Amino acid sequence: MQPIASVVIGSGTNNTAILDGFTITGGNANALPKERGGGMYNNSGSPALANVIFIGNNASQEGGGIYNYHSNPLLANVTFNSNAASNSGGGMYSDGSSPLLMNSSFTTNTAGISGGAMLNNLGSNPTLTNVTLSGNSAPHGGGIHNRYASNPTLTHVMFSANIALYGGLQLSKQPYFDRRGF
Repeated sequence: MQPIASVVIGSGTNNTAILDGFTITGGNANALPKERGGGMYNNSGSPALANVIFIGNNASQEGGGIYNYHSNPLLANVTFNSNAASNSGGGMYSDGSSPLLMNSSFTTNTAGISGGAMLNNLGSNPTLTNVTLSGNSAPHGGGIHNRYASNPTLTHVMFSANIALYGGLQLSKQPYFDRRGF
């Protein structure tokens, strides 16, 4: 039995589309036209996810766990564990997107080129609050890699043991770090 491409499609949704209390596993986006978003694929969609685990999903291009294209999903209490992308964004890849993540974690995700846990591209402005990134790996930006006018906001975010040849946290432009409460 062949693994399916994207397990969940969140394209064209808004935050009234809610996924709560699921484990998403076994996604394998590895052939044209489905090379992105092994666990979840969002194109112009902004679903709400709570208490979701992405584990063991793969993509031959970007977004082993989640791929976001012009999407703004809300993620609360979401775990990304052992997802992989051959190119970028082992846990999550965002292109022109601004996901909101709260009380979430990225652990042991991998990417073949950049952004082991997360890659933000082309004006992606994610907001991370109480997020842990630990043990993720990629040649560029083992934890997070930001490029092309992407500006994440990080509040109470912990980076630990992320591995990269060129930066566990690699930024092409400095993010905004909220220091309130420290």
